[in-house]
Amino acid sequence: MWIIRFFLIFMPVLFANSIYASDWTYAGNLKIQSNETFFKSDDVLSVGNERVQHTHFAATRLMSSYQKKGFTFDFHYDLKFQYSTLGILGDGAAKSKQLVDLDSNILEKDDYLVSHRVDRLLMAYAHNNWVIRVGRQAISWGNGFMFNPMDLFNPFSQTAIDKDYKPGDDMLYLQWLFDSGNDLQWVFIPRRSSVTDDLKYDVSSAAIKYKRITDFAEMDVLIARHYDENILGVGIIKSIKESIWRMDVTLTDLKDDNLALMLVTNVDYSWVWFSHNVYGYVEYLFNSIGKNSYEELNDSAISERLQRAELFTSGSQYLATGLNIETTPLTSFSPTFIVNLQDGSILVPINFTYGWKQNTVVTLGGNFSIGKRDTEFGGYQLPSGPYLSSGQSVYVQIANYF
Repeated sequence: MWIIRFFLIFMPVLFANSIYASDWTYAGNLKIQSNETFFKSDDVLSVGNERVQHTHFAATRLMSSYQKKGFTFDFHYDLKFQYSTLGILGDGAAKSKQLVDLDSNILEKDDYLVSHRVDRLLMAYAHNNWVIRVGRQAISWGNGFMFNPMDLFNPFSQTAIDKDYKPGDDMLYLQWLFDSGNDLQWVFIPRRSSVTDDLKYDVSSAAIKYKRITDFAEMDVLIARHYDENILGVGIIKSIKESIWRMDVTLTDLKDDNLALMLVTNVDYSWVWFSHNVYGYVEYLFNSIGKNSYEELNDSAISERLQRAELFTSGSQYLATGLNIETTPLTSFSPTFIVNLQDGSILVPINFTYGWKQNTVVTLGGNFSIGKRDTEFGGYQLPSGPYLSSGQSVYVQIANYF
């Protein structure tokens, strides 16, 4: 059935392309990545007493876009091969209760998976002050760097290596652009129940965001119904001398009638150090529903967000700082430090990027955890005895863009 749906979608694209070839543009990328993760002997992921686990993948994204007289059509196709000795690849197709099933596994075994998906299938029209987009697309809101409470839909994790494209959602998007520079955006994301496969309001999302630009600052107001919870958010961006200060605050009415407060604030600055361009930031997060032990993670408010990949850390307070140092015109070095202020554990993502050729980028890096046992980044002890830890990982990625 998936193949039939795919060709019903893709064949009209090929037909229209043959007629209006001059109005189409094409692009794509091919990425190969290898990860090595090192665990301690008492980590639960030391599978079969093997402390070094391997994860490798190759992926390609093929993209086409049509634009003419205000109309836009975008189509992105992803094909991915994954291999892992951890054997926890999941289904690989990001089946998060989408309205239309455009994801499929071609070949699936215990330790490897071949999957493909249509990640963008979008029709849009822009006229004067308004924009409408219908179909599978992505949207990013909020002003956080490592933590972003106003980015409700498929945010990136703090350790994400590839941030070129967010996963797409089936969505209706409307935007009204005011002459003053302000704008109003509205989003509706219908989803299906993972149990009954029926469209359900309590797993869908609707949100409206208003941006206002004044002489004092740029401000956002967000009102959303996300799954079965109401969210109110406020954001602000203000220039302070040569730096930029930002803050986002969200208040969520939880299912148990309690309120959850999330606040993120940051400041960033660019400078020249010994003839090298340097960019840096400092960010603080407060999460009122954060937990500091494995037993507390059973709380539905935090566990549901972790399962939906809306949160990637479980604590209540964090301080993050990051740098990007342009070591040469073709290379850059980016260390980041994320500190759990409650238990003192630290996560250190690091990457080194080299523009090897005109369209090829090589990235070397790692994600390193520092902390005692029974801390978030040091690893929580499970009731069965072993520790749940992300280990110490290193990776290399080669990305070619065409």
